[in-house]
Amino acid sequence: MPGKKLYIRDTSESAYECEIDPATTIGTIAAEFFEARDWPQQDSYGSGQRAVVEYVDPRTGKNIRLGADQSIEQANLPDGAMLYIYPEAVAGSIDMRRRLAAMKSDQEDMSGLPDGYPHISYETNRDDKPDEYTITFNCRSFAAPPIHEGERPEFSDLHQVKILLTGEYPREAPLLEWMTKLFHPNVNTDGLVCLGPLRERYLPGLGLKRIVLLLDEMLHWRNYDFWEPYNQEAAEWAMKPANWPYIEEIGGIRFTVPYKELINPENWGDTEKKGAFFKGTPQPPHLLAQWKEYQLRQKIRFNRINQSAIS
Repeated sequence: MPGKKLYIRDTSESAYECEIDPATTIGTIAAEFFEARDWPQQDSYGSGQRAVVEYVDPRTGKNIRLGADQSIEQANLPDGAMLYIYPEAVAGSIDMRRRLAAMKSDQEDMSGLPDGYPHISYETNRDDKPDEYTITFNCRSFAAPPIHEGERPEFSDLHQVKILLTGEYPREAPLLEWMTKLFHPNVNTDGLVCLGPLRERYLPGLGLKRIVLLLDEMLHWRNYDFWEPYNQEAAEWAMKPANWPYIEEIGGIRFTVPYKELINPENWGDTEKKGAFFKGTPQPPHLLAQWKEYQLRQKIRFNRINQSAIS
């Protein structure tokens, strides 16, 4: 598929052009642009910077904020679209207006979540711009380890997690705590969640709705990492092939590798001949998505241009 030409302006009004695959996400573009501009990924307090990406609608002249998980195609960006990319937090200060705007945006996004995911519901601590959410998932997952070796783990059909948008949000990821028992490599026995790549890649800002969907993927065992676990027992259980059918039984994926291993060329197999890009493994959907995202990131080149070149 041919790439789309985009124009990008930063905080100094410098202009850049790039040609990008339409499947590339807005978050990937923002992350790559931050790296290309050598902008710090943390502020003076050590908090993660969140990027803002806005599309300038040529018909109205208004700026439209884009979601990090949207692709260029999903955002309906035309060829030659103009984007503004800039850090949400400047000079380490907390911009309360942007914090409230992010919370309002999250509230609007969350309001439509149950329509597309009827097994997910939620309650908030207040009606306007809440900063605490209790999310309920009505789906089958593992609540406790098996009593005996080789048996199924204990099931539960109801799971709850509390999400707190701290004073540093949206510059930092929210705090998460499972209120119900969950047997998972990346959730400890006290319910604390190891966000891993989510916290490390929080720069573009995923938004609360996407975080909730990531938790849903965790519940279904479509998103887990047993190489750097929070729950060693769950990780060791997940490594055993004899237990993979139980993972697949709840709609999960039986194999996963850490992202840093995935993108190491020494571990790549022959994708066309062997049907596997990671030596000796199948191609689970979440790894294919990560691989596709990695390939797209390698193709983004930002070329600085003169303002007059933009029509």
